Amino acid sequence: MVDRLVVATWLLFTVATSVVAAAAWPVVSRRNLRQIGWLVYALGALVIAVTIAWSLLFGWIMTLIGCAFIAVTGLRNLDWTALGRGIALYTTGTIVAGILAALSVRRLAIGEHPVRPGDPGWFWPAWQIASLLIAVGAVWIVIELWLRARLLLRQIRSLHRTMIKRFPEVLAHEQTVSATQLKASDQVAQIMDALYLQTGGGMEVAAAGDPARSVTERAQKVARWARNPLGDDIVDARWIAPPEGLSPRGWVQAIARAFDGTTAPDRKAAVAQAD
Repeated sequence: MVDRLVVATWLLFTVATSVVAAAAWPVVSRRNLRQIGWLVYALGALVIAVTIAWSLLFGWIMTLIGCAFIAVTGLRNLDWTALGRGIALYTTGTIVAGILAALSVRRLAIGEHPVRPGDPGWFWPAWQIASLLIAVGAVWIVIELWLRARLLLRQIRSLHRTMIKRFPEVLAHEQTVSATQLKASDQVAQIMDALYLQTGGGMEVAAAGDPARSVTERAQKVARWARNPLGDDIVDARWIAPPEGLSPRGWVQAIARAFDGTTAPDRKAAVAQAD
């Protein structure tokens, strides 16, 4: 009975994931997705009932078919993005589960009994790896976005500390943000607001000239000016705006990297002016 419940659990996984996978196919519209979902769930419930009441072999065969469908759908949607990397992990775990299901089908088809713990062919460590890959893949996008937010907070720490010390009014004191991603977004916005205020509220100065085409060169000048606004570098609102094709977050990261790399004389001049 325990073996049948194990198969039923994996069938439950394949049924639930198959509904999500079906939505990724172009032939499935949002209009008929509800009907397809109910059909898959009903078929899955029937298969689980038959597996528990009648045939272990039948359950493993249906598990293999479900894993194959999920794997094909996942491979079609691979991409080098946070979501794509999550799909890759999830698909890899599903493929491992499918291979193990195929080995179980082969064993039962030739008349052998299900493998007991400790016997040769007992692949529970492999099942655990498959489960871990599936679990991590399901939440990978959340993990990666959190790691990116933590990295961003570390990169912009010095720039953010300098700008909010100079312009504390950009902080919303009544706002209490605990989520790392929201905190990172808020600090990016605060830096952009502070830089805007430092330009005189969006003034354009002829002496500033046109912004450099090079993102690195532009970020370096803005960083020197942010460190020492009374120095030789003149920056206006045109320089502060994110370059074309670059998000505010990426632009602030570029400025922060250049800000951390400013020379010692720039820092001493800024400290002297602050005093």
